[in-house]
Amino acid sequence: MKIYNWKRFWCLRGGRIDISDGGFLYDPESEYSYFHSQDVKAFEELVSIPCLVLLGEPGIGKTSELKKAAITNKNILGLNDNQIYYEELNQYSDESRFISNVFNSINLLEARKNNSPYLLFLDSLDECKIRIDTISEILAKELKRNYWPNLFFRITCRTAEWSNYLENSLNEIYTEQNLKFYELTPLRRKDVILTLKENNIDEQKFFEEIYLKGVQPLTIKPITLNFITNLFIKNKTLPPSRKEIYEEGLKLLIDESNISRKESKLLKKYSSAHKLMAAQRIAAIMMLCNKSSICLIKDIQNPIETDVSLEDI
Repeated sequence: MKIYNWKRFWCLRGGRIDISDGGFLYDPESEYSYFHSQDVKAFEELVSIPCLVLLGEPGIGKTSELKKAAITNKNILGLNDNQIYYEELNQYSDESRFISNVFNSINLLEARKNNSPYLLFLDSLDECKIRIDTISEILAKELKRNYWPNLFFRITCRTAEWSNYLENSLNEIYTEQNLKFYELTPLRRKDVILTLKENNIDEQKFFEEIYLKGVQPLTIKPITLNFITNLFIKNKTLPPSRKEIYEEGLKLLIDESNISRKESKLLKKYSSAHKLMAAQRIAAIMMLCNKSSICLIKDIQNPIETDVSLEDI
């Protein structure tokens, strides 16, 4: 997916965001932002927080923003390359290799010995090939074993798959004051305008179309904005009905955009049509049975009433 020079913002978990700008995030940098109360910050305002959990929906841009955040953190704190470690967790299926690479590295051990600042950035907890409960236990154990006051820890995860066990463990290690949770906010109108300019798309026509056809919500997230702009570039307009646009979007989303997930043997087993049929049936189950989420944990005690289990599906 093409990279754009958007400036993204993070909202304190459970905090307020303002999407009164036609469904887009009201620009926190606007001269009138004082009148629009929001709990949002740019990442440079978060660099001094020792432990950050950065959450967000699929396709909202967490990985791209974490890479930028690593550079921002390093520059603002004035650190060298040996004092920062960035790792994508989707490459790990072996526990010992993970511990060796991340927590037994020469640079980390040296920083701990000298009580120097060290930044540890881990991307996509939910994509690690080690079971999420297992990797959460490993992280908790290793962070506790290696902790020193200058260890700055940042980790991203899909909001729905965040580990309560790891959250409780981080609270014990860093304390509530030094541990903060932020979620990546939707795009601003100016971010979409930048995208349109770089793709030579008529701004006025584009906005008229997305509001007329009721698909503005698809333009506030990078993955679906990319889909909408590609449709527009291809046809110089959008399909005539919202139903047709959503059908095109479902075909896109049913094929995993993340490369590591896309290469999964399980996903490769099934065609797009097969996966779409399964998704339709799951959606019907959730609507007809008044369920709002899917529980992936087997044999869970005290299940939430609005969850549907994989076994039930």
